[in-house]
Amino acid sequence: MNTKVLSCFLFIYIFISNGFEAFSQQGLTVWVSSKPISIPEVASDIPFFDYADSVLFFSCKIPDTIEKVFSLKIIITPNNKSKIKKLIQFDEFNFDEAQSLCEHQIILHEQNFYAGNFDVNFSFFDKNKNCVGKALCMIQLLRPNSLPHMESETIEEIDMSADQNLVHIEKTFVQSYSIERLKTNIAALMPIAESNEGRFIKDIENIDDEQAIRRFFYNFWSARNLKQPEKEWKYYAQALNEVAKLYGNASQKGYESDRGRIYLKYGKPDKIDRINNEAGALPYEIWVYYMIDQNPNQKILFYQPGVFSNYLLILHSTLKDELVNPQWETYLLQDPTDNEKKLKYKVYEYFN
Repeated sequence: MNTKVLSCFLFIYIFISNGFEAFSQQGLTVWVSSKPISIPEVASDIPFFDYADSVLFFSCKIPDTIEKVFSLKIIITPNNKSKIKKLIQFDEFNFDEAQSLCEHQIILHEQNFYAGNFDVNFSFFDKNKNCVGKALCMIQLLRPNSLPHMESETIEEIDMSADQNLVHIEKTFVQSYSIERLKTNIAALMPIAESNEGRFIKDIENIDDEQAIRRFFYNFWSARNLKQPEKEWKYYAQALNEVAKLYGNASQKGYESDRGRIYLKYGKPDKIDRINNEAGALPYEIWVYYMIDQNPNQKILFYQPGVFSNYLLILHSTLKDELVNPQWETYLLQDPTDNEKKLKYKVYEYFN
């Protein structure tokens, strides 16, 4: 999600059948759409999200009849009759000035959603954090999985009959970091980021919106562990320190190296085989994972293109999401046409 104020940054853009739905309570009106919207005259059908859609744009018109709005909270829950519902997603906006029109967007935490209908609950608060109005709309999602993630430990129950005061970013672990430190931390998330989270991360040095930066970092970890986002971050920070020691140097951070990125993305390999002195071959290293995402015996080949460097690049792998290079032999071996190569080089014990 790339609007510099927003909450979860998971992009999957949003396709809505005929545009938007509006629902009004206490004079508040909310429009929901698939694209940045202006206030329409007539509302349309319930928004429909196709398989690849997940950015929800909304526009809220604040009437003069209620107190000025300084913050907004959005809670997404399943559309059912139960009073106690599963919290699927939570987002919060805080504004420096009173708002009469709120136009923003949120990105759905894709791993928490399934095919079905969901309620999007909007709560508006004044400067003293008093709730001054609410609104509700329903969205319909089409997803490959039709079973709700109701058993996941990361989904907690909330009572929608009560006013909620769920997350204040300023009261979370994120607040202990300076903006410069957060930018450094966010840059280090690239190895495990989803593609559209990566868009925000790549642009992090050019982003000056402090609230957006703090919200992104919190929501990045909240999306991975809703109950204990700080614990999830600290676990990753330990891995960052490890790859810094193993693969970092004066010119490159550990997580920026190919081996560091793979380590952070898939974890420590089950086996490492380093070959430095085979005649007719550049130095290389093979990582073996006994299991990745239910795929057994996954292998990654790194090689050292420079003779006087310890800088290894990924050359080939068996992983569908990593480099698969049918021509890897021509880069690694002096004579890839040698008929005896499979007897000479250990790499052929892993790659045929």
